[in-house]
Amino acid sequence: MLIDIIMQSYNFIQNNVFLIIYIGCQVILAYAIGRRIFSNKARYIRQRFFVYGIAPVFIVMNASCLANKIGNYISFKTAGLVLFKIWLLLSIAICIIFFLTKIWRIIVRIIAKINFIKSERNVTIETPKFLNESRKHGRIVRHMNNFEHFKNALRIEEVNLEIGNYSPESRALRILQLTDLHIGAYFHPDMAQEVVTLSNEQHCDLVLLTGDFINLDRRMAGPCIDILSQLKAPLGVYGCLGNHEIITETEDYFTRELAARSITILRNEYQRIAYEQGDFYLLGVDYFTAAMKYKEACKLFKYIPSNKTLVLCHNPNYFPIFAHYNAAVTFSGHTHGGQIKFEVGPAVIAPSLFLSPYLHGHYCLNKSHLYVSRGLGTSGAPIRLFCPPEITVFNLTMGTMDNQ
Repeated sequence: MLIDIIMQSYNFIQNNVFLIIYIGCQVILAYAIGRRIFSNKARYIRQRFFVYGIAPVFIVMNASCLANKIGNYISFKTAGLVLFKIWLLLSIAICIIFFLTKIWRIIVRIIAKINFIKSERNVTIETPKFLNESRKHGRIVRHMNNFEHFKNALRIEEVNLEIGNYSPESRALRILQLTDLHIGAYFHPDMAQEVVTLSNEQHCDLVLLTGDFINLDRRMAGPCIDILSQLKAPLGVYGCLGNHEIITETEDYFTRELAARSITILRNEYQRIAYEQGDFYLLGVDYFTAAMKYKEACKLFKYIPSNKTLVLCHNPNYFPIFAHYNAAVTFSGHTHGGQIKFEVGPAVIAPSLFLSPYLHGHYCLNKSHLYVSRGLGTSGAPIRLFCPPEITVFNLTMGTMDNQ
């Protein structure tokens, strides 16, 4: 009896292999599309692309296959509909990419976990072989691992922000933002040391760190913490975590070790800052992939005046949520300004635009402000083209505002 059931199942699978593959691929695609649409409320460019582009094609193609009696297409050879063949092949290709991406992320996490040795603070970083070989092909790649080229490319951006009804005699609060150092093989600790030295020379009142301190090697956490601990500011040094702290599973380690060195990482919590011209608040938000998590963090606005609150959030995509609560300013990074950016008249071409509509610079929604820094290091390819690294200094004038 059991053998008969097994043989019947085997024959069914053998005779309907393409139908099974097709249905499996459609389920996976439906899951991926559903996550983009419902988890993030179809709020941004990527979600709109799924809602208005991919989802209708998915529905039309599957409806047409069902209308033509999908049972007739059990065998790929007997599939008479050319579009069905193309759709099947594309579905399989997309699913393979989907699974390979998931497997790659798992491998990266496992390797990072194996490499993490807390006691190894002083780690020698060797230049990757392909970088040495690529130097003869030009400076685009070379400068990202060359100290002098980095110093020449580094920019200190001054940004003036005026919030509320301020007095002309009010002294601007000087805030320095550092983000996306990605310390590792392509961003040597010596470069980070230069960044910290330049930052201290700006004599700012407050220093904000907005995540991605290291790249993929957890052993860099120790040297990174030692360097960041040298940052000085009268009102303190505060920060939030980025996605690379999640990838390397160093969230708790950074939070604990930086706290021991008087640097506070705000993880979905706020801090009141006493200031001579009026107290204000810092709200730090962890890196999340779902809008609902950010909305939960925004519940803290029940306890603090939102228009006197500066938000530290690595991912700029959820700025509209903070703007909805009338947060004064949101400081973000994550996009690296595109790393590779081309400007053709008013049009800007950059890879990061596929991930976020907030590429770089100052944005304003209602009365809420967002600044996205280009950051300092790189992710993926060690390349910056027409997109130099930056240290950002804000001259922030905050006056009285009626809480809305």
